[in-house]
Amino acid sequence: MDIIVESVKLASTFHSRERKKKSIPGIPKMGHLMEVAGIVQSNGGDEITVAAALLHDAIEHQGAGARDQIREKFGQEVLSIIEGCTESETLPTWRERKEAYLKMVETASLPALLVIVADKLQNGRALLRQLRLKGAEEWWNPRREEKLWYKQSLLKAMRRRLTQLEQETDHPIPMLVSLHLLIEEFAGLVTALTYYDRVRTMAQDHAGNTGGVPRAPSLRGGAKCTDTVAPAYSNHSKTVS
Repeated sequence: MDIIVESVKLASTFHSRERKKKSIPGIPKMGHLMEVAGIVQSNGGDEITVAAALLHDAIEHQGAGARDQIREKFGQEVLSIIEGCTESETLPTWRERKEAYLKMVETASLPALLVIVADKLQNGRALLRQLRLKGAEEWWNPRREEKLWYKQSLLKAMRRRLTQLEQETDHPIPMLVSLHLLIEEFAGLVTALTYYDRVRTMAQDHAGNTGGVPRAPSLRGGAKCTDTVAPAYSNHSKTVS
Protein backbone atom coordinates (compact mmCIF):
# COMPACT_ATOMS: atom_id res chain seq x y z
CA MET A 1 0.00 0.00 0.00
CA ASP A 2 1.27 3.47 -0.89
CA ILE A 3 0.41 5.20 2.36
CA ILE A 4 0.62 8.73 0.94
CA VAL A 5 -1.66 7.95 -2.01
CA GLU A 6 -4.15 6.24 0.26
CA SER A 7 -4.10 9.10 2.75
CA VAL A 8 -4.84 11.56 -0.07
CA LYS A 9 -7.83 9.42 -1.04
CA LEU A 10 -9.14 9.28 2.52
CA ALA A 11 -8.56 13.01 3.08
CA SER A 12 -10.50 13.72 -0.12
CA THR A 13 -13.35 11.58 1.18
CA PHE A 14 -13.41 13.60 4.39
CA HIS A 15 -12.81 17.11 3.04
CA SER A 16 -13.40 17.34 -0.74
CA ARG A 17 -16.33 19.76 -0.39
CA GLU A 18 -14.93 21.82 2.46
CA ARG A 19 -13.43 25.27 2.21
CA LYS A 20 -11.45 27.26 4.73
CA LYS A 21 -13.37 29.38 7.20
CA LYS A 22 -14.18 33.06 6.92
CA SER A 23 -10.85 34.40 8.17
CA ILE A 24 -9.19 32.83 5.11
CA PRO A 25 -12.12 32.56 2.69
CA GLY A 26 -12.41 30.52 -0.47
CA ILE A 27 -9.40 28.20 -0.12
CA PRO A 28 -10.38 24.56 -0.70
CA LYS A 29 -9.61 22.43 2.33
CA MET A 30 -7.73 19.92 0.21
CA GLY A 31 -5.44 22.71 -1.00
CA HIS A 32 -4.55 23.49 2.60
CA LEU A 33 -3.92 19.83 3.43
CA MET A 34 -1.78 19.26 0.35
CA GLU A 35 0.32 22.34 1.09
CA VAL A 36 0.82 21.30 4.72
CA ALA A 37 1.84 17.81 3.60
CA GLY A 38 4.25 19.35 1.08
CA ILE A 39 5.90 21.43 3.78
CA VAL A 40 6.24 18.33 5.96
CA GLN A 41 7.66 16.19 3.18
CA SER A 42 10.15 18.81 1.95
CA ASN A 43 11.42 19.34 5.49
CA GLY A 44 12.30 15.79 6.38
CA GLY A 45 8.99 14.16 7.25
CA ASP A 46 8.76 10.47 6.39
CA GLU A 47 5.72 8.91 4.72
CA ILE A 48 4.05 8.24 8.08
CA THR A 49 4.31 11.93 9.00
CA VAL A 50 3.19 13.06 5.53
CA ALA A 51 0.11 10.82 5.80
CA ALA A 52 -0.64 12.32 9.21
CA ALA A 53 -0.27 15.82 7.74
CA LEU A 54 -2.83 15.01 5.05
CA LEU A 55 -5.25 13.78 7.69
CA HIS A 56 -4.43 16.19 10.52
CA ASP A 57 -7.88 17.84 10.49
CA ALA A 58 -9.90 14.66 10.05
CA ILE A 59 -10.76 13.93 13.68
CA GLU A 60 -11.45 17.60 14.45
CA HIS A 61 -13.85 17.88 11.51
CA GLN A 62 -15.29 14.36 11.22
CA GLY A 63 -15.29 13.10 14.80
CA ALA A 64 -14.64 9.68 16.32
CA GLY A 65 -15.57 7.83 13.15
CA ALA A 66 -12.54 9.32 11.40
CA ARG A 67 -10.31 8.18 14.25
CA ASP A 68 -11.49 4.59 13.78
CA GLN A 69 -11.00 4.70 10.00
CA ILE A 70 -7.49 6.09 10.31
CA ARG A 71 -6.46 3.49 12.89
CA GLU A 72 -7.86 0.67 10.79
CA LYS A 73 -6.30 1.83 7.52
CA PHE A 74 -2.96 3.31 8.62
CA GLY A 75 -2.30 2.07 12.13
CA GLN A 76 -1.62 3.64 15.51
CA GLU A 77 1.58 5.44 14.49
CA VAL A 78 -0.22 7.72 12.03
CA LEU A 79 -3.15 8.14 14.40
CA SER A 80 -0.88 9.16 17.30
CA ILE A 81 0.67 11.98 15.26
CA ILE A 82 -2.80 13.21 14.25
CA GLU A 83 -4.04 13.07 17.83
CA GLY A 84 -0.98 15.10 18.82
CA CYS A 85 -2.15 17.85 16.44
CA THR A 86 -5.87 17.76 17.18
CA GLU A 87 -7.59 20.48 19.16
CA SER A 88 -10.04 19.31 21.82
CA GLU A 89 -13.69 19.90 20.98
CA THR A 90 -14.91 18.99 24.47
CA LEU A 91 -13.83 22.20 26.19
CA PRO A 92 -16.59 24.82 26.27
CA THR A 93 -14.79 28.04 25.26
CA TRP A 94 -12.43 29.11 22.49
CA ARG A 95 -9.83 30.28 25.04
CA GLU A 96 -9.85 26.99 26.94
CA ARG A 97 -9.43 25.01 23.72
CA LYS A 98 -6.51 27.15 22.62
CA GLU A 99 -4.80 27.00 26.01
CA ALA A 100 -5.12 23.20 26.01
CA TYR A 101 -3.64 23.10 22.50
CA LEU A 102 -0.70 25.25 23.58
CA LYS A 103 0.05 22.75 26.34
CA MET A 104 -0.06 19.96 23.76
CA VAL A 105 2.48 21.80 21.59
CA GLU A 106 4.83 21.95 24.61
CA THR A 107 4.95 18.12 24.72
CA ALA A 108 4.59 17.28 21.01
CA SER A 109 6.67 14.53 19.45
CA LEU A 110 9.08 15.58 16.72
CA PRO A 111 6.76 14.40 13.89
CA ALA A 112 3.72 16.01 15.52
CA LEU A 113 5.58 19.30 16.00
CA LEU A 114 6.53 19.31 12.31
CA VAL A 115 2.87 18.89 11.31
CA ILE A 116 1.75 21.56 13.80
CA VAL A 117 4.28 24.09 12.52
CA ALA A 118 3.47 23.32 8.88
CA ASP A 119 -0.26 23.73 9.56
CA LYS A 120 0.06 27.05 11.37
CA LEU A 121 2.57 28.31 8.83
CA GLN A 122 0.24 27.60 5.91
CA ASN A 123 -2.67 29.27 7.71
CA GLY A 124 -0.53 32.31 8.45
CA ARG A 125 0.69 32.58 4.87
CA ALA A 126 -2.89 32.45 3.58
CA LEU A 127 -4.10 35.10 6.03
CA LEU A 128 -1.20 37.42 5.26
CA ARG A 129 -1.80 36.98 1.53
CA GLN A 130 -5.44 37.97 2.06
CA LEU A 131 -4.43 41.09 4.00
CA ARG A 132 -1.87 42.14 1.41
CA LEU A 133 -4.32 41.69 -1.44
CA LYS A 134 -7.20 43.54 0.18
CA GLY A 135 -5.67 45.70 2.88
CA ALA A 136 -5.81 45.72 6.67
CA GLU A 137 -9.54 46.47 6.65
CA GLU A 138 -10.03 42.80 5.71
CA TRP A 139 -9.07 41.84 9.25
CA TRP A 140 -12.39 43.10 10.50
CA ASN A 141 -12.89 40.58 13.26
CA PRO A 142 -13.84 41.50 16.81
CA ARG A 143 -11.71 38.60 18.08
CA ARG A 144 -8.60 39.40 16.09
CA GLU A 145 -6.72 40.48 19.25
CA GLU A 146 -7.39 37.07 20.77
CA LYS A 147 -6.25 35.38 17.56
CA LEU A 148 -3.08 37.41 17.53
CA TRP A 149 -2.44 36.46 21.18
CA TYR A 150 -2.87 32.83 20.12
CA LYS A 151 -0.38 33.08 17.26
CA GLN A 152 2.17 34.82 19.51
CA SER A 153 1.66 32.14 22.17
CA LEU A 154 2.02 29.40 19.57
CA LEU A 155 5.34 30.85 18.48
CA LYS A 156 6.66 30.81 22.05
CA ALA A 157 5.41 27.24 22.61
CA MET A 158 6.96 26.03 19.34
CA ARG A 159 10.32 27.56 20.24
CA ARG A 160 10.30 26.09 23.73
CA ARG A 161 9.45 22.61 22.46
CA LEU A 162 12.08 22.79 19.73
CA THR A 163 14.71 23.77 22.31
CA GLN A 164 13.73 20.78 24.45
CA LEU A 165 13.95 18.41 21.49
CA GLU A 166 17.36 19.83 20.51
CA GLN A 167 18.62 19.25 24.06
CA GLU A 168 17.50 15.61 23.91
CA THR A 169 19.83 14.75 21.03
CA ASP A 170 23.61 14.67 20.95
CA HIS A 171 23.94 15.46 17.24
CA PRO A 172 22.10 17.64 14.72
CA ILE A 173 19.03 16.08 13.14
CA PRO A 174 18.00 17.47 9.74
CA MET A 175 14.36 17.71 10.79
CA LEU A 176 15.32 19.85 13.79
CA VAL A 177 17.25 22.22 11.52
CA SER A 178 14.23 22.42 9.21
CA LEU A 179 11.90 23.03 12.14
CA HIS A 180 14.04 25.90 13.33
CA LEU A 181 13.81 27.56 9.90
CA LEU A 182 10.04 26.97 9.64
CA ILE A 183 9.40 28.38 13.12
CA GLU A 184 11.39 31.49 12.32
CA GLU A 185 9.37 31.90 9.12
CA PHE A 186 6.25 31.70 11.30
CA ALA A 187 7.82 34.37 13.53
CA GLY A 188 8.03 36.64 10.50
CA LEU A 189 4.35 36.07 9.79
CA VAL A 190 3.45 36.92 13.39
CA THR A 191 5.45 40.15 13.10
CA ALA A 192 3.58 41.08 9.91
CA LEU A 193 0.18 40.24 11.41
CA THR A 194 1.01 42.33 14.47
CA TYR A 195 1.56 45.27 12.14
CA TYR A 196 -1.82 44.76 10.48
CA ASP A 197 -3.47 44.61 13.90
CA ARG A 198 -1.96 48.01 14.73
CA VAL A 199 -3.24 49.40 11.42
CA ARG A 200 -6.71 48.06 12.12
CA THR A 201 -6.69 49.58 15.62
CA MET A 202 -5.55 52.94 14.25
CA ALA A 203 -8.41 52.87 11.76
CA GLN A 204 -10.94 52.17 14.51
CA ASP A 205 -9.54 54.95 16.68
CA HIS A 206 -9.65 57.36 13.75
CA ALA A 207 -13.24 56.40 12.98
CA GLY A 208 -14.20 56.93 16.61
CA ASN A 209 -12.68 60.40 16.58
CA THR A 210 -14.23 61.46 13.28
CA GLY A 211 -17.52 59.61 13.39
CA GLY A 212 -16.66 57.81 10.18
CA VAL A 213 -16.90 54.16 9.30
CA PRO A 214 -13.95 52.12 10.63
CA ARG A 215 -11.70 51.43 7.66
CA ALA A 216 -7.96 51.00 7.61
CA PRO A 217 -5.90 52.49 4.80
CA SER A 218 -5.24 49.95 2.06
CA LEU A 219 -1.67 48.73 1.96
CA ARG A 220 -1.86 47.55 -1.63
CA GLY A 221 0.73 48.91 -3.99
CA GLY A 222 2.99 49.99 -1.14
CA ALA A 223 0.58 52.64 0.18
CA LYS A 224 1.62 54.10 3.52
CA CYS A 225 -0.27 54.26 6.78
CA THR A 226 1.04 57.41 8.47
CA ASP A 227 4.82 56.98 8.19
CA THR A 228 4.87 53.20 8.54
CA VAL A 229 4.82 50.46 5.96
CA ALA A 230 4.13 46.79 6.43
CA PRO A 231 7.20 44.82 7.42
CA ALA A 232 8.62 42.77 4.59
CA TYR A 233 7.83 39.14 5.28
CA SER A 234 10.18 36.42 4.12
CA ASN A 235 11.38 33.10 5.39
CA HIS A 236 14.46 34.92 6.68
CA SER A 237 12.46 37.32 8.89
CA LYS A 238 13.89 38.37 12.21
CA THR A 239 12.59 36.69 15.31
CA VAL A 240 10.16 38.23 17.74
CA SER A 241 10.08 37.71 21.48
